[in-house]
Amino acid sequence: MSDDDLTDAELATLARFAGPEQPEDVDPQHFAALLALALLEQKEGGPVLTRSGRERLAAWNGAR
Repeated sequence: MSDDDLTDAELATLARFAGPEQPEDVDPQHFAALLALALLEQKEGGPVLTRSGRERLAAWNGAR
């Protein structure tokens, strides 16, 4: 396992940010991991997926 490996639960959390609504009750450890890997970016209106986050999510969805 490398530093940029995510669990299925963390990837599922990432997927929750792909919709138009901001998710509530996100696991703080998952959120921290996603920010640390620059898969999410904190913006004024709330966290948003970065390009890397969208690519990672697309790869995960393609592998399922």
